[in-house]
Amino acid sequence: LVGVVGARGMCSLIEKYRAFSGSRIAILGSGDIALASAALALDHGIEVAAIVEQGPGLRSPGPLANSLRQRGIPFYTSHSVIEARGRREVEALVVASHSETREIPCDTVCLAIGLVPSVELPYLTGCDIRFNAHAGGYVPQFNLNMQTSIEGVCVAGEICGASDVGGPGRELAERQGARAGWSAAGVHNGTPDDLVPESRNGVQPAVEYWQAWRSSLSGEEAGEVTVCLCEEVSRADLQSVSPPRYLGWPSRSMGDRSLNTLFQEAPVDLDRLKRLTRAGMGYCQGRRCREEVALISAQAAGVHPSEIPIPTYRTPIRPLPLRAMWDTEETEDTRQAWPKWFKRPTVGLDAIGGGR
Repeated sequence: LVGVVGARGMCSLIEKYRAFSGSRIAILGSGDIALASAALALDHGIEVAAIVEQGPGLRSPGPLANSLRQRGIPFYTSHSVIEARGRREVEALVVASHSETREIPCDTVCLAIGLVPSVELPYLTGCDIRFNAHAGGYVPQFNLNMQTSIEGVCVAGEICGASDVGGPGRELAERQGARAGWSAAGVHNGTPDDLVPESRNGVQPAVEYWQAWRSSLSGEEAGEVTVCLCEEVSRADLQSVSPPRYLGWPSRSMGDRSLNTLFQEAPVDLDRLKRLTRAGMGYCQGRRCREEVALISAQAAGVHPSEIPIPTYRTPIRPLPLRAMWDTEETEDTRQAWPKWFKRPTVGLDAIGGGR
């Protein structure tokens, strides 16, 4: 539904673009990013209807959580999400615990369960990238000089590891950036500072936390939860290795196939799964579904997510306007010629060699 948004996107709309139109939000997750999103919303006059957590306790208990309680925000722990209700847009979030089901009126549902690093650029340079349960999914491998496995390629900041709890933070990212700069300049003297985010004792690894949220979404509707937003692939579609329903391509030969049988035939290959289901083949190239597809695949194959290789990426990493490559506007003659280039009646099969 319209009104379901990621935490980073919501915060950018509120703070950077001043374009957030919601007035009452419900937040899923209770880590640092969830609590920070709630505080930001309150500071900008937006009501926070609830913070919902599937676990028995908060992921980031501490001063900020206490402050939010004092500001009147209700916390619902040990609650799972049943559905978001609304005709065209979100009007309410339905959650349930062991003893009750409650409907929370809201116009926005903010997903603040976790962060994942954007690793497309180091992937295209050939860097060694592996799944790290504590670092938010796939991350490039680097040393204390912030050098990757490819000479001349350094990394710094959230690309080295993102999490909803104990992420790199500004100070650590600045130290990593400085170290990467010295490394790029060929200077490696001195003892590097601690450039790896500290893991909090007793905090559940990100991947296990995500899996707990996935398990909490159970029942008949769980299969309808969307995995790949771009291509509208649901959990049930992915589990049955089916193409998106909007294509209208039922396949008898694939009718008896599932992720389990697929991975019995061959090792887990997310690119193969992408071709069969289109999960990860949309505009975002899997940035929003990459880790979830890996988690579902690992569970079906009976292996740890770290054994699932990262899917491939292609250029351009981000869409670019043509003006980024050309500093002048097209001429009026060029504009007038566009229909000729795309609708030339003389171009037929013979003209392009068809049938020969």
